[in-house]
Amino acid sequence: MNTDDILTISLDSSKNGGIARFQRTLVDNLDIDYLFFSWESSEAHIKKIFGKHPILFFNPFSLFYRLRKKRIIILNDPQFSTVSLAVLIYRFFKKDLRVIFISHGFLFHTESNYFFKNLYFRFLCKFILPTMELVSVSMSDSEILRRYSVDHFTEIVHGVNFLNKIETKKKYDFCCVGRNGPNKKINLFVELIKKLSLEDSDIKAVLVTSNYSQNLPNNIEFKTMLSDEEMINVYAQSKYFVSFSTYEGFGLAALEAVGCGCIPVLYANSSFLRIFEGYPQHLVKELDIDSAIQTLSILDKTSCSDLRVFLQSKYSLEAMVEKYNKLLKINSI
Repeated sequence: MNTDDILTISLDSSKNGGIARFQRTLVDNLDIDYLFFSWESSEAHIKKIFGKHPILFFNPFSLFYRLRKKRIIILNDPQFSTVSLAVLIYRFFKKDLRVIFISHGFLFHTESNYFFKNLYFRFLCKFILPTMELVSVSMSDSEILRRYSVDHFTEIVHGVNFLNKIETKKKYDFCCVGRNGPNKKINLFVELIKKLSLEDSDIKAVLVTSNYSQNLPNNIEFKTMLSDEEMINVYAQSKYFVSFSTYEGFGLAALEAVGCGCIPVLYANSSFLRIFEGYPQHLVKELDIDSAIQTLSILDKTSCSDLRVFLQSKYSLEAMVEKYNKLLKINSI
């Protein structure tokens, strides 16, 4: 298979940085064609985040034009939106087109109510997903598929580019990174910093998220729309990475932070329980401030060098790329 025969498509809003970064990883390492569609983000924002890669705001004519010479389509669209539907309609007329759907937490990472998610996902599992090849990016996503009686999928766990940019002099004591959705519990991070500041007024923190409308204390710096390089600098300049997220399709930001020297302090959701297996001291067992403070007291004199080595061996970017090469049969005869 020639890489010119492959097209990967992702859907973005300001909320889906992890999905977009995954797609850029495929593009950069497999040298395959790329389309990025957006409805919400401004063009200036997208260009800052996506750099050299082509950007298209949704246009069905441009989509079908790009599809006509491709043999494999990779969809990074966990909510299965209009673009994915358009690809399936196109495949109706081009029967030999391979369509590969990447999980990314499916629609379970959205703010929709749980009843709707279950109902819609059951429909997808029964009528839509069986018509495509499925790839699960995490053990948590694989568990979701099995829960809905889907057993025909390939598990290729997300790989991480551990850049190991580590700074000994830290600008921030704490950082929190993630879209401002209900499952991320950004408000708990803010309350944690407020409570810690009562005992130590010199604490400094940084919050990287989408629109945050509530007033922040002066010692929490707010950032948004960061480039990859800016994001790496935030990780490298922070001592602790804190997440109260109750659900993660994978948990990319936490691993990237560890790669830059952050000590992770994470609510024990299903993804983090698997990723940080063997390192329970980094997990907050209860979803409250006092439990997080207790975890911090245990980690106060530790580093994450051993954890970093462990994660690098388990979530190797090279291993992920090799598995996608095999799946796509790139360079095979």
